[in-house]
Amino acid sequence: MKHLESKPYKMVHLFILAVIAGIGTIFIFVCTKKYGTAFSADSVNYIAAAHNLLAGKGYLMCDGEPFIAWPPLYPTLLALLKFCRIDYIVAARCVSAVAFGFVVYLSGLWVLKNTSRLFLAVLCSLGILLSKPLTYVFCYAWSETIFIVLSVLFFLLLPSFIKKPTIKRGLLLALIAAAACITRYIGGVLFLLLVVSVFLNKKQTLWRRTTFAAFFSAVSLFPLALWLLRNKLVTGMLTGKRLPTDTPVSMLSKNMTLAGDVIASWFLPFQIMKSIPGWIFLCSFCVLIVAAFISVIVKSRKRILYWLESPIVVLVLFLGIYTAGMVSAASRVIIDPIDDRLLAPLYVPTVLLFCASLGSVFSFDTKMIQTKKDLSVKLIRAGILGGIFIGVWFGAGFNNVFSRAERMVKYGAGGRNSVRWHASETVTWLKSNQLSGNVFSNDCFTVFFFTRHTCKMSPALPTRRGCTSAELRQESERQVAEFKDALQAKDGAYLVWFLPNRRDYLYDVEQLQGFCRMRIVQQFRDGAIIALYPK
Repeated sequence: MKHLESKPYKMVHLFILAVIAGIGTIFIFVCTKKYGTAFSADSVNYIAAAHNLLAGKGYLMCDGEPFIAWPPLYPTLLALLKFCRIDYIVAARCVSAVAFGFVVYLSGLWVLKNTSRLFLAVLCSLGILLSKPLTYVFCYAWSETIFIVLSVLFFLLLPSFIKKPTIKRGLLLALIAAAACITRYIGGVLFLLLVVSVFLNKKQTLWRRTTFAAFFSAVSLFPLALWLLRNKLVTGMLTGKRLPTDTPVSMLSKNMTLAGDVIASWFLPFQIMKSIPGWIFLCSFCVLIVAAFISVIVKSRKRILYWLESPIVVLVLFLGIYTAGMVSAASRVIIDPIDDRLLAPLYVPTVLLFCASLGSVFSFDTKMIQTKKDLSVKLIRAGILGGIFIGVWFGAGFNNVFSRAERMVKYGAGGRNSVRWHASETVTWLKSNQLSGNVFSNDCFTVFFFTRHTCKMSPALPTRRGCTSAELRQESERQVAEFKDALQAKDGAYLVWFLPNRRDYLYDVEQLQGFCRMRIVQQFRDGAIIALYPK
C-alpha cells in the first residue's frame, strides 16, 4: 500500500463535501421530525442527569441513583442547551443532526486530504451518509454521536502532529482525547494512540518525548480522573457495578460471532450474511486490518517514522484496540449485546481505510506503463475495485437506510419517541395525573421520560440471561429489601406496570404480591397503575 501524503485541495471541493454534510444533517432532522430523536433507556438517563444537574441535585439517574455508569459530557451538553431554554428533546435532536453532518464532512475531508481525489472523497461522504449503523445511531440521543465526531477529528489531526510535533497541535489532540474520555469510557483508546505516537516519534529526543507524553497525558486524563474520583467518593465505585458473566469463554465465542454478524450486515445483503457464520466475518475483518498494517510497515523499510506518519496506521490501531476492547468487555461483564450501537465507531475508520486503499490503487505512475496492455490491466483492476466500493456502499446500505427512514417518519424515530408510547393510554394518564411518593415500574425510563418523576425499576429476579451468580442473588435481595422499605413512605407507593412486559428478568405482578398488598388505581389495555401497601 502506497504511503499517503497530505495534498492540497480547492475550496470548491470543500464546498461539495459541505453540501453532502448538509444533506446528512437534513436527513437526520427529517427522520426525527415526528417526535424527535429516539430515546432508549440510556438516553433517558442522560436526560435525567441533565435535569437533576440543573435542579441542583448533581448527576442522578432516573431512579435517583448517582449517574456513574457513563461519563458526563453528553448530559452536561444537554444541560447547557436546556439552560439556554432549548428543550431536551430539541437539544438532543440538534446535537445528533449536527454531529452527523460533521462526521460526513470530516470523513470526506480525510479522504480528500490523503488521496487528493475528489471522487473518492465524495463516495466516502455518501457512504457515510447512507451507512446502516451511523444513520441508526445518530437518530438516537446517545453519547456515541459525540464520540464518533471526536474520533474522526482525531484521525484527521494526528498525522499532522506526527510529522511536525508542536505543543499547540499536541494540546489540541489531548483536548480531543480528554473530551472522548468523558464521553465514553472507551474513549481512552484515543489517549493511547496519542501517547504511542509521541513515544515512537524518533524526530524528538527521549527527554522531549517523555515530557510531551507526560503533559498530554495529564491534559487527556485530568477530566476523567476528576469524574472517577467523584464516582469513588459518592458510591465507592469507579464506573458502577458490573455484574460478571458466568461463562466468559463461551461468551467470548458468542460475542465474536455477534461482532462478525454486525460488521457483515454493514456491507453484505442479508441473504449472504445469514449463510456464513459471524466469526468468519470477524476473522476476515481482522485479517484485512493486519494486512493493511503490514503493508505500511513493509513499505517503510524498517523506518518507524515512515509508517507511523501514515494516517492508515492510526485507523488500523483504533480498529484493533476498539474491537478487542468491546468484545472483551461484553464477554466479562453483563452489558448490552454486541450490536450496531456498540460497534458503530468502527464504521468510519473502516470506510476511510478502504478509501485509502483505493487511493493507492489509483495513484500509479503513468510513466512506468510500458504498453497499452499494462494500462488496461491497471484500469481493469481499478475499475473492479471501484465497482466493489460502489456496490458495498450503495447496494448494502441504500435499501436498509431508506426503509428505516420511512418507518421513522411515519411512526417516530423509536424508543420512547414512537407512536406506540405517545398513543399509550397508560402514558396519557401518567402525564395528566402526577403520582406522589415512591414509584416503581417495569419500565422506569418511560415513566421518567414522560413525567420527569423519579422512578425505580421493580425488583429483579436472582437470575438474568441465564446467569445465577452470587452477585445477582445479592443484588436481587437488595432490591427486594429496598422495595419493601419504600412501602412505608407516608406519601404512599405505586407500581406502574406496562403491557406487554418486555423484561422477563423482573418479578411479575403476581410474584410482587408476595411482598406487598395491591390496589388497582387505573387499568388500561397497555398497562395499569397500582397502589402498593405494606403487607
